[in-house]
Amino acid sequence: MIIKFDIDEIGLFRQATELDIVVGKVVYIIGDDNIMYRKVIEEVLTPSDPWKAFSADDGCRYGLDDLYVLKKKKDR
Repeated sequence: MIIKFDIDEIGLFRQATELDIVVGKVVYIIGDDNIMYRKVIEEVLTPSDPWKAFSADDGCRYGLDDLYVLKKKKDR
């Protein structure tokens, strides 16, 4: 069963910015299948790029498009 959700409604995540693209940071990406995946940044490429901002622990490249980070308590 696939459950669709509104990520903004959950309130735990915020859209990532280029300042979030740092080695070792955990980020979350929503795939084409509408499933959220956890990634760890291993290499910074072009932080502001919507498609190739960084390389992740799975060896793939990702960008800012549909990329999220957990909000800090002060952001909630």
